[in-house]
Amino acid sequence: MNKYITFIALLGVLLFSCKKEEKTVPAYEENKIGYITIKFDSQVGELNLVPDSPFYTTPLNQKYSISKFSYFVSNIVFVKQDSSTYAISRDSSYFLVHENVGSSKILKLRVPEGDYIKVRFTIGIDSSTSVSPLNTRVDVLNPNGAAANMYWDPSKGYMFMNIEGTYRDLLSSNSTMHPYQFQIGGYGPTLNNLRTAEVDFRDYVASVRQSKGYLWPEVHIYVDAGKVFSGTTNIDFTQNDTIGFTPYSLNVSRNHMDMFTLAHVHDE
Repeated sequence: MNKYITFIALLGVLLFSCKKEEKTVPAYEENKIGYITIKFDSQVGELNLVPDSPFYTTPLNQKYSISKFSYFVSNIVFVKQDSSTYAISRDSSYFLVHENVGSSKILKLRVPEGDYIKVRFTIGIDSSTSVSPLNTRVDVLNPNGAAANMYWDPSKGYMFMNIEGTYRDLLSSNSTMHPYQFQIGGYGPTLNNLRTAEVDFRDYVASVRQSKGYLWPEVHIYVDAGKVFSGTTNIDFTQNDTIGFTPYSLNVSRNHMDMFTLAHVHDE
């Protein structure tokens, strides 16, 4: 009996010692600043986006590849558990994401301490910035620099999203791949393709605390480039293989506003 009691006691000690320690998060102080990172992970449906891969197919049964994929993200706003919001300052809230530049897909942002449950942002560049003096538009907004390939002219402004590649109609006997190019922009009033995306963290909470040091939350977001061609409108490449500053571009922007979804949140 004594041996049995001793065994049970030892087993209890082992189970207790192996039990995962529950995570406790200290209360936040809004006057303290921490960091949160957004990482964009490009896909096509459930497949990883591989540049020039010919293995993607639209709902209209058209095979396509993607060679270039770029877009502007701006006016970032985080939402806390209590529904209050924090907007990243305008001078720190413009980003140009290129699929072929890994560092451009990681946004490190300064925010007050808090428990954040969603983020929303603009796909594109707002009208006030688009018409601001050129000498005030620096870094990714510089039309003569980083934004040179994402800018038309002063009257049209920036391309909010650019995607290029090739396509083939599987319903046709012709196996030739044809080029396509979608350059979507326009800040109004004649043509307004500014769109807002919102990503809910679902069951995750991104707890920003200054005391975490470098262990700040990382929000991983899937970017489904395939949504550009499907959604509210299924794009037929054979009818629209070149889309620019035209009314039809509204169909594309209504599609691509839904290409952002949550993958997960890393929060130590």
